[in-house]
Amino acid sequence: MDSTQLRIAYSLWRESGRGNSFRYFYSKVKDEWDAFIESVNQNDFSVEAYMEDRYFERRGLFYDRNDWVRTIEGETEDIDLASWCDYYEDYTSEPNTVYIGRDQLTYSSKAINQCNLYYYEGEYYDDVALDRHDLVVLYDGDILPRDSAYYWDSDEQYHYEPEECNRYTRSYHNNNRQAKVIFSKVPQFFIGIEVEKEDRHVKESIGIDDFENTCPGYRKEDDGSLDCESGFEMITPPYELKPDKIMGHIRSNPTLVKHFNADVSYSCGGHMNLSEEGLSGDELFAKLKGYTPLFHALYHKRINNRWAKGKSNYDLQREKEKYQSIRIHDNRIEYRLISAVHNLDTLEWRLKLFELITKNPASCPKVAYFFFQTKLKRHIKKMYPNNFEELNKRVIAMTYEYENINL
Repeated sequence: MDSTQLRIAYSLWRESGRGNSFRYFYSKVKDEWDAFIESVNQNDFSVEAYMEDRYFERRGLFYDRNDWVRTIEGETEDIDLASWCDYYEDYTSEPNTVYIGRDQLTYSSKAINQCNLYYYEGEYYDDVALDRHDLVVLYDGDILPRDSAYYWDSDEQYHYEPEECNRYTRSYHNNNRQAKVIFSKVPQFFIGIEVEKEDRHVKESIGIDDFENTCPGYRKEDDGSLDCESGFEMITPPYELKPDKIMGHIRSNPTLVKHFNADVSYSCGGHMNLSEEGLSGDELFAKLKGYTPLFHALYHKRINNRWAKGKSNYDLQREKEKYQSIRIHDNRIEYRLISAVHNLDTLEWRLKLFELITKNPASCPKVAYFFFQTKLKRHIKKMYPNNFEELNKRVIAMTYEYENINL
């Protein structure tokens, strides 16, 4: 400590009331002079707090415990402005209003993650508080005021619309069991399609009972992600993966033709579920995961939206989130990132693509890329006649981005 610093230290010591000897103050502060003087200048830190060890250190500065707190999140805040987390009984930089039973409390974001709470318009509720505030949980997990929702006796859940207005569709996932449609004696692969549409004319062209009688094995349901007036999700039965046979089966049914060719919007998707007899979803994915970059490239505009988060093959198989681009179930693979089925031509092209992939399995992206450039190329160019090279660049980019592999 030079003479100038010594004079400043002596002056601060005198102003503090000299509760301890200057020699003691000097011996304590000389090795931390820069941090000490910067703290005094920046945050009203005092000699008294320093001498009484009434402080904590953060990022090279000292803070008086009477005036500052360190939050659960590791931030430093003015004690008069910081919020108190009732869950951890400590200060927080991320306060949230929470209703637990009769009480209104403040929880940190970390505390929220530890609790099973419902979120509605910026606030959180437990089951008791939800009922006390006249809020209800809808069939799709959303929250609404009780007087804005409709209770259906048919599934004993709350919905957006009264039941009598829903005569054209069933409730979401009303029945998860569908019989397979088999075309050969020894089927190997099966594929099912979730066809989302927003076309009120087609939706209301036939009642749900008549639809199910006319289209055996098919489901036609509500979907909370679609417009409640015009939207519907049509779910095919699991078809044996024989594209020509599937298309013949569909085209022979005018009602199905009308529904497959119905209008779509940006919100619509066309998830495809693939399975193989005798294999689990993990085992089938291990056989075909080399093609993941191709699917990411084909449907790149849908990656990382709220319904289809892009991931590496390793993370897809390890995490198995509901809303990832390819979801691996116990008995199948769900390709969630696939966009809307615009018409039957789109469907036929996709079915034949899956047929080619299953006939040329590849667990390695490099092998899959070779097949993309050879055995799949002619078929893919039917959909991409003028921009195959652009797609090729995206496949290379997606392979590097998600798999860290240079092609």
